[in-house]
Amino acid sequence: MALEVQQGGVHHGRVEKIISFRIGEVKNLPPTPAHDLRSGRDVYVVAALEQEEIFRTPTVERTLNPFYGEDFSFEVPRDFQFLSFYVYDADCFGLSRDVKLGKVGFKYSDLISSNVDMWLPLQPDSAEVQGKIHLQFSVDRDDSRCISIGILECCCLSGCLTNGHSDCYCHVILLYPDATRSEGRRTQVKKKTVDPQFNEFFVFKATDGISLADSIIRVSMWHSSLLSDDIFLGQVNLSPKEMVSGTLYNLWMALGPRHELPSSPHADLGSIRLCVQFKENIIYGSEVYEPLKALLYCSLTMKDFASSPMFLIGQVCQNRNSVANILVNIFLKDGEIEKLVGVLTNYEAKNTSDANTLFRGNSLTTKVIDELMKKVGMSYLQRTLQSIIDEIFEGRKNCEVDPSRLAENDNIDLNLKNLLFYVERVFSAITSSSVSCPRLMCRVFSIVKQAALCHFPELAGMVKYTAVSAFVFLRLFAPAILNPKLFGLRPEYANPIVSRNLTLVSKTLQNLANISQSKTASLKKEVFMMEVYKKIADEQHHKMIRMVKMTAVHHCYHYIVSLSTWIRYQSPVEAKR
Repeated sequence: MALEVQQGGVHHGRVEKIISFRIGEVKNLPPTPAHDLRSGRDVYVVAALEQEEIFRTPTVERTLNPFYGEDFSFEVPRDFQFLSFYVYDADCFGLSRDVKLGKVGFKYSDLISSNVDMWLPLQPDSAEVQGKIHLQFSVDRDDSRCISIGILECCCLSGCLTNGHSDCYCHVILLYPDATRSEGRRTQVKKKTVDPQFNEFFVFKATDGISLADSIIRVSMWHSSLLSDDIFLGQVNLSPKEMVSGTLYNLWMALGPRHELPSSPHADLGSIRLCVQFKENIIYGSEVYEPLKALLYCSLTMKDFASSPMFLIGQVCQNRNSVANILVNIFLKDGEIEKLVGVLTNYEAKNTSDANTLFRGNSLTTKVIDELMKKVGMSYLQRTLQSIIDEIFEGRKNCEVDPSRLAENDNIDLNLKNLLFYVERVFSAITSSSVSCPRLMCRVFSIVKQAALCHFPELAGMVKYTAVSAFVFLRLFAPAILNPKLFGLRPEYANPIVSRNLTLVSKTLQNLANISQSKTASLKKEVFMMEVYKKIADEQHHKMIRMVKMTAVHHCYHYIVSLSTWIRYQSPVEAKR
């Protein structure tokens, strides 16, 4: 929602309200009932503003502990009362509709006062129920089986439309005590309001042999939706046995929740990991930011970069990714991105004492290069990995080599063969992709290499490779293999077997990219990976890794083509063919 900010008739900017959230994972959901033959639940999460859906995760099947890692950000279109996250089981209990397992809700006032980043217990679906309903009702003095219900009006209902209103109607139902029969009536729909006026009356008469006193009158409010199921707004239950015949009751009653799953107030419905941030920004015209932009450029020429405005902004801002994204946008647009990378990489190299940790942390330098690779290298990444990622997803081979994870009939030798096959396919795809690497990325990697060589000349034989591998392999290819959906390589999440295969392939690639044999020390925690590493980490592979990294820092076209051709014909994959 953007509001104009003015003072004294002078335009100063606009207010932009942004909500960003990350749906991490859900754990410890209640097990399926005995008659449900599924081994777990098919779970997805819906984020809703009021009760209007704004985001939905993919469905993770057959689990009680689904992982999502989904990020979403949107500009708030209107004033609102509640932001909620609903956890659903798709077609639970064999019904023809999805069922809410639980929810977490936030009031607007809570979001603007503090951010949220924690595990939260799921609550029964109390929805964003708010508001009151004005009823008149009475049991007939002469016929105790007859009751009249007047739906007069409501106030302060939840808004389901983008304008904050709802298309409201009321549903009145007589529930007989045997729970097998009911009678229902409904009012007309009142459009675009949260304070509908109805003034409609209904008469119910219990059938012969049925006592009205043992029945329940349920009055529920709904939003009429043309595109999906109608949305529940709240309800009240009336008990005729508590009414005095002939007495006219005229009451305002608070609307309450309903529960789709039977649960006690103390039932454990599981928990969800959420990170929710509410930001209110004032956006000014570009001329207002010129002094700040000048300070950023001035930072690049200061002798003491640690005292520069750019460095200090990177230190004090909580979200370094956002700072890096803004810097990349500014300097990329102005054609000065290489100058920015040069200053950042030289400062970081100068202040790193151990060459093995160079460019391995989450510094402003690494975040800037990460953001740059996302902006200019995503199509290159997708062209390189798309076919092999599809093959891993669709092949569904088992690559598990951890003895503690093997099933009873698993063949570890066959699994190792599958893993090595996929690693070789990935390795071949990367080593043959050098000619496709964007020129700007090549020049940036050349800057990275020069910064490493300048500050670690005594380790030139190592750092000219490891400095670049920190980005090419460890921050680009390996994360994309680990989470293809995040990098646009697949529309869906991997199932548990495929996800484990991707993890093992990514781990192997990372270890291979580290080059140094001393890196095998990092495998001691996972001894089962030693066998994989021994089979893949021969000198031929190390030589190819080095050549790929050198290709990344040269941008002479003919050199890249000749080197790529040599790699292709020397690859173990090609040799096997």
